[in-house]
Amino acid sequence: LAPWCRGITTSSEQLHHAAVKIFATKQRPGWTIPWQTQTVEMSSGSGALIKKKDGAVRVLTAAHVVSDAMFVQVQRSVSHFPSDKFRARVEGVCHDTDLAVLRVETPDFDDIPEMKIADEASLPSLFDTVHVVGYPIGGDSRCVTEGVVSRIEVVEYSHSLRHCLALTVDAAINSGNSGGPILDKATQEIVGIAFQKLSGRGVENMGHGVPTPLIHRFLRAVDENKPVQLPSLRCEYQVLENPSIRKKLGMVEGKHTGTLVTRVHEVEGEPVLLKPGDVLMAMDGHEIDCHGHVELYGRRLSFVAVRDRKYVGDTVHLRVLRDGKEIDVEQPLHQSEYLVPRGQYDLVPKYLVVGGLVFQPLCNEYLQGWVIQDRPVHLQDLYNRGQLSPTQKEAIMLTQVLADDCNVGYGSGWVGCPLVESVNGQPVSCMDDFVAKIYAAQGEFLEIGMMRGSGPYTLVLESAQLAAAAERVQQTYRVPAPCSPHYQEE
Repeated sequence: LAPWCRGITTSSEQLHHAAVKIFATKQRPGWTIPWQTQTVEMSSGSGALIKKKDGAVRVLTAAHVVSDAMFVQVQRSVSHFPSDKFRARVEGVCHDTDLAVLRVETPDFDDIPEMKIADEASLPSLFDTVHVVGYPIGGDSRCVTEGVVSRIEVVEYSHSLRHCLALTVDAAINSGNSGGPILDKATQEIVGIAFQKLSGRGVENMGHGVPTPLIHRFLRAVDENKPVQLPSLRCEYQVLENPSIRKKLGMVEGKHTGTLVTRVHEVEGEPVLLKPGDVLMAMDGHEIDCHGHVELYGRRLSFVAVRDRKYVGDTVHLRVLRDGKEIDVEQPLHQSEYLVPRGQYDLVPKYLVVGGLVFQPLCNEYLQGWVIQDRPVHLQDLYNRGQLSPTQKEAIMLTQVLADDCNVGYGSGWVGCPLVESVNGQPVSCMDDFVAKIYAAQGEFLEIGMMRGSGPYTLVLESAQLAAAAERVQQTYRVPAPCSPHYQEE
């Protein structure tokens, strides 16, 4: 061992040195003013040294620790090692499951034993004792807390706003612990990665960890160049606890169980074979009960845990009750998509400025610019109830008017975020489609059909004035470019 490791008395204490502190310098996009970025900030989290790849050290952590990061470093516990920080780069990230793996090119970690990840085919039992190892805010020395596994179920991940399988532990998880390993006390193997805790009045000791099935799935995707995103059936569901609705659907008591498909989100070229009114009875041989649960990993869990073991592009076998008849469906799994995207990181917002009018696609990150009770009702409604279809993939909104001679009479600043419906009479399906139609527009006038809360609304600009207006607007309002990089070559 290196000199600073001598004197370690137990193998578990030595193993805990594989927990490292992560420093991330971040700069988030400005979703409300899309050509600007927010102030540079520094945050810290925790991670675990795992099996090396191609001779390089790998650090498993939470995605939100390094999301939107421009510069990442890792540091060993200063209580036993020099305080040097080592440059790291993100090798892979899955925002759906809040997981990331970093790569560190240094020999200085060779004396530290790697942490092993527990088997993906099983989960810990309730009351199993666990250690949460990490670096909560306030120090650079490793911190260990102890608790038990108190619950295992599908919960909403705050980073992605997606429901996934998670461990609940009562060990203390505080700011800075995110990304740190949750270790089984008996085996000292990783059974989870700490990623969030519930806080609020009446809530105590409820921390969450990403479980091993999702960890192994993620690392396999990174190593085998598979899609890291979780797959989706692109359907919405309703439990069938009420016997009357089961009878109406032709379900026979004692024979049929399942969950009702209430809505399907369709994207052109990516078929969804399920239909509203179908009863989803089984997935890959796992029988689904009327509450949407299956037998998996030795316990009852939401059936989405079965789906989330697969990858985008895989096929899942479904048994469906349709119009009172049982049928088998081989459904390709697609990437999750929403009319109003959420959980967006490590990207540049899309925008277009034409005649001083600023257009953007609606997303949850834009809505987060308001406290929830002040959000525009029509935008929040789209977030809650919007439906993907081949004719509408995104909701495009007019976010602000940069007043200029060419747009006099249309207001200035924020004008209520009316939604775009058409360009020169042609329907618009998404931001890319909208920009393409704007650039291809011909004729004396550019007409943009909108929908406000009070009804239809039309904007008309003179085509001959747009080039001069673009230059004036950029200079007057310090807009660096008339559009985001996605469209600068069009």
